[in-house]
Amino acid sequence: MQNIFSVAMARWMLAPVLCGALTGVVARADAAQQDRPRQVVLEEGTVLPVLLETPLSSNKSRKGDRFTAVVRTSERTTYLGLPQGTRLEGVVVEATPKRDNKTPGILDIEFQRLRMPNGDSYEVVTSLIPLDEKSVETQEDGRIVARPGRKREHWKYVGYGAAAGALFSILGNRGRITIENLLLGGLAGLGAGQILRGPQEARDVQLKPGTEIGLRLEKPLRFRPLNEDEIPDEDRAPLTPTREDSDVEFGVMVRERNVIFGSRNKPFRAGDTWMLPVRPMLDAMGYQSRYTESTRTLQVIDGDRRVRATVGSRIVVLGDGSRRQIGRPLQMINGELMAPAQFYEVVSRMKARYDEATNTLVFDTD
Repeated sequence: MQNIFSVAMARWMLAPVLCGALTGVVARADAAQQDRPRQVVLEEGTVLPVLLETPLSSNKSRKGDRFTAVVRTSERTTYLGLPQGTRLEGVVVEATPKRDNKTPGILDIEFQRLRMPNGDSYEVVTSLIPLDEKSVETQEDGRIVARPGRKREHWKYVGYGAAAGALFSILGNRGRITIENLLLGGLAGLGAGQILRGPQEARDVQLKPGTEIGLRLEKPLRFRPLNEDEIPDEDRAPLTPTREDSDVEFGVMVRERNVIFGSRNKPFRAGDTWMLPVRPMLDAMGYQSRYTESTRTLQVIDGDRRVRATVGSRIVVLGDGSRRQIGRPLQMINGELMAPAQFYEVVSRMKARYDEATNTLVFDTD
């Protein structure tokens, strides 16, 4: 009886303490919730800098084709509340191939929806805008905005000039776009000085992944900011070379074979993680591969064996349906698909070892 009474008394005495502790936890959670804005509003005229993820061209793209671009946050974790990994989804409005040396290819694109890393999506109304100093300005908080007095213009990519696709504003020209139109001022464009320096042949527009595009908001964008736990790790902290490793040139060997990489993207190390370009690595290992832009999925083919991985995910799916988790996800960097060394160990069933004396990563069966 005494034991029962003691337990009851203890519970009665602890109840206020527990309630107070729980109230403190709830109060802190409520305070954190109050500190975080329930809605962010980006006003009309705000400019979103994005990097194209899908290749587009005037001669291969078709009207209605879908594509994506990712918001550029530079060195910050967010851009105006939009976290790393936020994407814009667009559609091709017009894709007209080059007709002859005087009639360049035309590419007109439109972005319609913004998608957050957790899947939340919002309709957007935007127009293309050049990211040059004449068109935009950067404010102290990093916000890019259209310059005062800059009216909405209809910009299209035209295959003419020094670039593979220069951005031109259509100035009421309803006829065919020709070199004569360009030189007589029927269009206003980026790099007009380059065009007027000498004769140029018309060409097709070729926009590669990594092409930077400016999007001006034509209507305010309202969205709910994400909590930290809603942002996937791979979107929260994209892997880049550490400072001490960025100036070091590394080599990679597969068994006795030296792997040759292009000049655009080379292997790099960030801490203990190696990131290696997919295509030259799989070629050196003797595997075929297929990358699907729409699903951002890589499939590695080794006879009847299949291995599948998706950009942004650390899960590798093997042919028998089993799954392996690797330390870092596949990433698209400057238009090149990169994967960590552990991914190639899973694919090839080889082991990677680092030879510090020669700065070489060696894959072998030993």
